[in-house]
Amino acid sequence: MKNKTTPLKKQINHKFKKALKVQEEILSSKKMMSGSLIKRYLGTKECKRTSHAFYLSILKNGKRKLIYVSKDEVKSVKAQVMEWKKYKHNLKKWRELMEFIKQDLEQFGKIQNQLG
Repeated sequence: MKNKTTPLKKQINHKFKKALKVQEEILSSKKMMSGSLIKRYLGTKECKRTSHAFYLSILKNGKRKLIYVSKDEVKSVKAQVMEWKKYKHNLKKWRELMEFIKQDLEQFGKIQNQLG
């Protein structure tokens, strides 16, 4: 009798290796900052700004808050915001892979139960 689980085992192992790779990326994340870096031309009706200013837009207690970012800090804040987005993306990818692995393992158990 041919083993029905062999392709499924290969599939599970492949997804598990991908999940481990993503997990390594998650755990090697650098300094992060949640939020969005935005460029705005703020001013009053009488005094319009001629150059832009950067702000970190964050959600705090259900409300959007803008925090001024000085020109010296823009590069660092931008890198930290990008690192956060990368982290969130990888975490989502890891969760999806783990869900697929869970489903495959459940299917593997059903097949094994039918064989035994």
